[in-house]
Amino acid sequence: MNRVGIDVDHMIGVLLLAVVVVFWVGASCLTNELLETNAYNKPFFLTYLNISSFALYLTPDLWRIIQSRRKSLQERTERTLPIHTQESFSEFLPLLSSTPSTSSNLSSIADTKVKDTMRLSLLFCVLWFVANLAANAALSYTTVASSTILSSTSSFFTLFLATSLGIETFSTKKLLGLFVSLFGIILIVMQSSKQQDSVSASSFLVGNTLALLGSLGYSVYTTLLKYEISSKGLRLDIQMFLGYVGIFTFLLFWPILIILDITHMETFELPSNFHISFLVMLNCIIIFVSDYFWCKALILTSPLVVTVALTFTIPLAMFADFVWREAFFTPWYIIGVIFIFVSFFLVNHRGESAVEKDCAAVEKGPILDA
Repeated sequence: MNRVGIDVDHMIGVLLLAVVVVFWVGASCLTNELLETNAYNKPFFLTYLNISSFALYLTPDLWRIIQSRRKSLQERTERTLPIHTQESFSEFLPLLSSTPSTSSNLSSIADTKVKDTMRLSLLFCVLWFVANLAANAALSYTTVASSTILSSTSSFFTLFLATSLGIETFSTKKLLGLFVSLFGIILIVMQSSKQQDSVSASSFLVGNTLALLGSLGYSVYTTLLKYEISSKGLRLDIQMFLGYVGIFTFLLFWPILIILDITHMETFELPSNFHISFLVMLNCIIIFVSDYFWCKALILTSPLVVTVALTFTIPLAMFADFVWREAFFTPWYIIGVIFIFVSFFLVNHRGESAVEKDCAAVEKGPILDA
């Protein structure tokens, strides 16, 4: 693949990230509407439902398996038919002798691919679930804007993790960006707390802590996923990967759902009316689509580029708070946001080298199925 091709792939990744940003802010607004208004305050179940729905990505594979079994059965049936001439038998014999070998090789390759994907999915489903649960639960205590802004600090966690794993380069300007971001975050959290007179400061502390926990979890599974793909040269089938993440989530976390119901920490109940059901399903669909785009963008770009893209959720989240909650923002709040924007420019400075290295690795051997 030439340089132009690499640039095209990177551009596609950036465009996918733009779609993801819009979808994620929309999902945050819907989740915030359900949780904070107590219309359907079930953060664990919502997370469980959203991620378990990824199992639907295996539907095409399941259909292909069914069709393959049907075709195989049909072929075995045809082989039992009487052969009337020696000529027809001689034509059929080579096919009969070569087919098992070819099928065996293809089956072996397919089995290896499935096993590698299942291993990766099992490894990441727990990280994925915990990070998303923390992010969803945070919306019960804080605003969409504050949650989104604090979640965007994953860029800095990602920088340290990616540097440690050799995926990203480190520079003084990036380190300066960390401190600039920290100052901006402090301004934003303080102003968010002042805006909410009806909610205690402790609730905001819980919400902000959960948002930061979700941010850390996001950076961990983002960086490790890219590392697993790049370092081991895996050809990741995104649909299969997400599908098994959904299946493992469904199988591993349902006991916790029962425990939460028994202890009344989160009672299990279905939405009480059509409006709530619609919001729950819409949120599920948004996550279902956007996380596929996110995986694709991660492979086409880099962990730092993907996490830096979260910057653009900030103005959208602020606008969402203004529309949904009629929130107002003081000058200090705006200054805090500006500091975060500046910090991301500093963190992303001279990030070309790492991206170019990744592009060079792709040129040597593509890791993404077409």
